[in-house]
Amino acid sequence: QFTAANAQALVQQHSLIGRQTLRCPREGRQARAPKTMQTSMQRSLGSRASARGAPVVGKASGRMNTASRTAAMNIRAEKVVGIDLGTTNSAVAAMEGGKPTIITNAEGGRTTPSVVAFTKTGDRLVGQIAKRQAVVNAENTFFSVKRFIGRKVEEVKEESKQIPYQVVETTDAVKIKCPNAGKDFSPEEISALVLRKLADDAAKFLGDSVNKAVVTVPAYFNDSQR
Repeated sequence: QFTAANAQALVQQHSLIGRQTLRCPREGRQARAPKTMQTSMQRSLGSRASARGAPVVGKASGRMNTASRTAAMNIRAEKVVGIDLGTTNSAVAAMEGGKPTIITNAEGGRTTPSVVAFTKTGDRLVGQIAKRQAVVNAENTFFSVKRFIGRKVEEVKEESKQIPYQVVETTDAVKIKCPNAGKDFSPEEISALVLRKLADDAAKFLGDSVNKAVVTVPAYFNDSQR
């Protein structure tokens, strides 16, 4: 006779867990173990599995595992922008909706003049606002600085004749003299100010901080310029 005891023995023999479907030996039809028997079988098999060191997953532990997986997958993506540092103008772009998008600067333009200036009061101007006052403050307005990056004075003699500001020679590289700031800047420092403005404009546009950027390098740059 097919009884609950026989069903429990078959379940334990075949290591079935959960809702077990059994075949009645006599009638050859499907028979489902009672719910009360399933609960007792789960307890019995769960205690045996835990005794052997195997993990037992119940409803409560299942919810905890789901929560832990959700917490582990809560990863915040970091914003990375791409910057084209040009000799005359520069631009910054970011991925929006899977497509690269040019980011407008604080003045509303898609490109930013690669110009840095220092006023008589010591204020630093970058971009379009620096370009506007270049005529009245020529000696302290620096543009086309990219030409001097990683080069020596003897390499840029022709370029230095085409600019209103003064280029001075040092032991290792070119320096740019700034009377209003009372110091000499390297071309890399001036270019870094342009990059910082582009990154700040991108952070305001994206609503998130920008700490990493990919900067384009001209193909003709040598190792020192790179």
